[in-house]
Amino acid sequence: MRLLPIAPLVALLCRDRSASARRRHACSGLLGAWLASEIRPKIINWAVVASFVVTAVWILITNKLRDADAVPTTHSIGVLGTTVLAFSVLE
Repeated sequence: MRLLPIAPLVALLCRDRSASARRRHACSGLLGAWLASEIRPKIINWAVVASFVVTAVWILITNKLRDADAVPTTHSIGVLGTTVLAFSVLE
């Protein structure tokens, strides 16, 4: 007998302003719990690794802007600099 997680089921019953978001998260949680019960953990681990690798490759590929779409800037610190600056400000 497989047990379903309780929190996503409770979220499905919520009736407030963010009910649709809670329903979406509940459905995602139920789907994830079902997949975790059907798929072996070793396969799940490799799927997570593959998703991280694909995301890393996707991020490293630069976007090609046409000259007409490019916005001239005086201070270009790049993606890494922007990330470090944003992280520092938010922390």
